[in-house]
Formats: sequence, structure tokens, C-alpha cells
Amino acid sequence: MMAGTAEMLKNMLPYGGAVNIHGEITWCVTEDEFNELKRHLESIFDEAH
Repeated sequence: MMAGTAEMLKNMLPYGGAVNIHGEITWCVTEDEFNELKRHLESIFDEAH
């Protein structure tokens, strides 16, 4: 059964991820993974200038 709106809002993925067609989380990005990727991308753009 698909999760209700309140349940979906409670389980939002603030740093990214994916859910299946039933609204169940299949994978998620942690805050640490997000920050690491952000630093990496910023360093690429810093090198370009």
C-alpha cells in the first residue's frame, strides 16, 4: 500500500535518494555523502577559474 502524504513528508530524503513505486525508500544519500560530493564539485569549479 502506498504511503500517505504525512508518512511521505516524515520520510523525505533531504540529501537525495530514490523510492520505489510504493513510496518505500530504496536508497538514500547521507549528509556526509552530500557534503563530500558538494566539496568535490566546488573544487572542480574553483580549479576552472
